[in-house]
Amino acid sequence: MRYSGKPIMLVLPPHDNPVLGRFSKDIVYRNLFDMPVYEQSTYLGIVAALLVLVALVPWRIGRSVPVRTRWLLSGGLLIALAMYIGPYLPLTSTYWRDYADPDASAKLPWIGLLMFHLNGTFRFFSRNFVLLSACFTALAGIGAARVFARVPRRAQWSLAAVCIVLAGLEFTNSPPQRFTTATFPTWVREVQQLEPGASVVDYPLAPENSPRSFYYLFWQARHGRATVNPAGSKPAKQFAATIANADSASTGRALYDAGIDYAVMHTKLPSGTTPPYQPGWPDDSVSADLGAANPWFEKLTQTDDAVIYRIRPPA
Repeated sequence: MRYSGKPIMLVLPPHDNPVLGRFSKDIVYRNLFDMPVYEQSTYLGIVAALLVLVALVPWRIGRSVPVRTRWLLSGGLLIALAMYIGPYLPLTSTYWRDYADPDASAKLPWIGLLMFHLNGTFRFFSRNFVLLSACFTALAGIGAARVFARVPRRAQWSLAAVCIVLAGLEFTNSPPQRFTTATFPTWVREVQQLEPGASVVDYPLAPENSPRSFYYLFWQARHGRATVNPAGSKPAKQFAATIANADSASTGRALYDAGIDYAVMHTKLPSGTTPPYQPGWPDDSVSADLGAANPWFEKLTQTDDAVIYRIRPPA
C-alpha cells in the first residue's frame, strides 16, 4: 500500500510553493506516511488541466476533422492512472491508512501489478506518473492548439507567454530550508583506524533500503571497511536473522565463521529521516550494554556514539 500513488497528490500543488504551498502543505505531510515526499510529487497543474478539458470538448477546429488522437491519449491516461494507483485498495473506510497491513488491503491482478513484474523500477507505483504525465501533457498540447486556432495570430504569443508564466508559478519551489552538515561521527574515525581489510557489522541491523541502511552505506564509503549491509539476498537475510541477538554466543560464532572482525554498537544514532520532508521515526540507538554478555566479543573501544567489539577467535 505504501508504494501506491495517492490520487489526491495529483491535485495538490507543491508543498513548498511560495504561493499555493500554504494551502496544500498540511495535507501533503499528513498523507506521506513513510513515503519520501519526492515519490509523491505528482502534481498535474491547473493550467495543464484546463487545456486537457479543452482538448476533450467534442468540437471541430474550423473545417478540419476532430483530433481523434485525443481518445487514444485519453485511454493511455486512464491506463497510466490505474498503474499509478497500484494493485492495492483499502478494505476499510480509512483512506490509504492500512498500507502496512497486507490483510487490510485488496490485491488486484491488474496492470499495475503486471508493470511491477515487468520492471522492478515500478515497485513504487507512483513512478508510473511518468507515463500518466506524458499522456496528460500531450492532451494539454492538443487543447492549446485548439485554443490558439481560435485567437488572432498576434495574440497567440501573448497567450502562450501567459500560460508559461502561470504554469511556472504553479510549479515553483522555495529554496531549501534545511541543510545537513555531514561531520564525521566519532565512531567513523575509530573504524577508520582498524586494520585494512577488516570487516564490521553494525547494530542495530538495518533492513534493506531503509533509511538506517542508507546511513550505514553512506559512512561505509568513508571509513572504507566492508560491512554486513544491506541484507538483500535470501542467504543474506538468513544470516541477518542468525546474528540478530548481539548478546547470544551463537551470534558471535556465526560472525566469526563469516569472517566478520568487529561489531559496532551504535548508541547515539541521528534520526533516520528528515522531518518535515519525511515522517519522523523513533530513536533506534542501542544500549551501551548490548554485546557485553557475548563471550565472543572483546571490547576494543567506546566513544560518545558507539561501542566497538573485536570478534574473538575460538578458544
